[in-house]
Amino acid sequence: MFDNEGHAELAPELFRQIVRERSFEYLINGILTRATPRLFDTLAWHVEFAGKVADAVSVHPRNIVIRGSTLLGYSLRPDRFGRPIHEESDIDLAIIDPDYYHVIDRQIRYLESQGKLHRKLRDNEAKRNRRKEFRKFYCYRYFDLPGIPMIQEQDRQLGKIADALPTKRIISTFVFRDWLSLFSKWKRELVEIEYPPYQEPPIRLA
Repeated sequence: MFDNEGHAELAPELFRQIVRERSFEYLINGILTRATPRLFDTLAWHVEFAGKVADAVSVHPRNIVIRGSTLLGYSLRPDRFGRPIHEESDIDLAIIDPDYYHVIDRQIRYLESQGKLHRKLRDNEAKRNRRKEFRKFYCYRYFDLPGIPMIQEQDRQLGKIADALPTKRIISTFVFRDWLSLFSKWKRELVEIEYPPYQEPPIRLA
């Protein structure tokens, strides 16, 4: 399942089969969070990258997880499933840390409590509505975040890391409160590969 550098050797057809079998624990805990992303040729390069990101946001390197097409080499989005990675693919980066999450959460909730939109902070009603939806997963997505000071500094630091990569890419950051939150969100996305968003899969009878 893994090569010598830790890359998951998981073809899209096999991936879809595992999803159909509802083996989410095996898929997420056994493969996705362990694999060396295809973005990096070697495990050592991946460790170096995770260390730089961890230093930039002051969390442990083990709390840095890459998802999306740069992980397996192809897209996991339902509308693009199996599409190979390309030079413009974003790095879908998850930061899993309760302290980091709650600092962002507190700053954003304070901003929202003021009852008015702050255009200088790149906030709008659509972003606020999406944030409310994804809080059920204890997750903040990069495109829903206002330009509060902490996020501005995060973007600045991660931008430096992205610019230093051989192929310049955008780092798209998702912040999760804990590993259970990441698992819940990832499981939901995997279900959507086979079933439309927010539609429950059919119940299997014993």
